Amino acid sequence: MFKYLPLYLLPSLLMLTACASAPTVADSRNTPEAANRRPTPTVADSRQHLLGAYGQERDLTNADLLIFKTAVRNTKARDMTPYAVSSQVVAGMNYRFRCRAPLDETTNAPEATYIVTIFNPLPHTKLPPRVTAIDCINY
Repeated sequence: MFKYLPLYLLPSLLMLTACASAPTVADSRNTPEAANRRPTPTVADSRQHLLGAYGQERDLTNADLLIFKTAVRNTKARDMTPYAVSSQVVAGMNYRFRCRAPLDETTNAPEATYIVTIFNPLPHTKLPPRVTAIDCINY
């Protein structure tokens, strides 16, 4: 029985020696290759590209403006002027338009800023974009 014991233990011994000779985490940080590697993103870095969240606000494109005008056609937001937008991918696309409301001559109310949220369904549904919320953020 002892005659076969060394052959039986040989794979285990090879694995142990391979693991013992592998560089440790501390060793791999001090190599020249480590200086050229990009750092692993941290939580603070990933906030910019958080999956499922709204992206950063950006200037409007003609496509954004068309979606806005189509969605607000029969709402109180039709007189608002959008000047920035952020978007969120869902089963379609959510848009948050930052808008200025016109000065109300009858009440002398100052110009206000609103966030108009619009949902644009996927194209295969053939449904138009629709307003889902209008929130005043300052007046």
